[in-house]
Amino acid sequence: MNLQEIKTILAPVSDHDLQELDIAHWRYISLIGLVSGALSQDVVEADQKAYPQYIKRVSGSVVFNDSDCVAFMVEITGLKPLLCEAWKNHDYYVVNGETVHDTMAREGG
Repeated sequence: MNLQEIKTILAPVSDHDLQELDIAHWRYISLIGLVSGALSQDVVEADQKAYPQYIKRVSGSVVFNDSDCVAFMVEITGLKPLLCEAWKNHDYYVVNGETVHDTMAREGG
């Protein structure tokens, strides 16, 4: 998904739904242990108990799984997968200064 596609998909989304997407994304990355301290420990522990299927580790290291992230966000928000996918990609862009599409092209993937 390129930046224009992300913007086009997210443009008509309400502020409330954008906030829900943001919270759901933080909950996923907290659930898997990629970040800590962003949410209350009670929320993280409840999510870990309720959604263990989304927690993946390889050799003890956290694994961010794109499809699990989107599935978790859909389950938490009730929003369409395309919106959740766009938000996940939006967050990647904000953190990395480029889209996943750009990263893959730059790395030859």
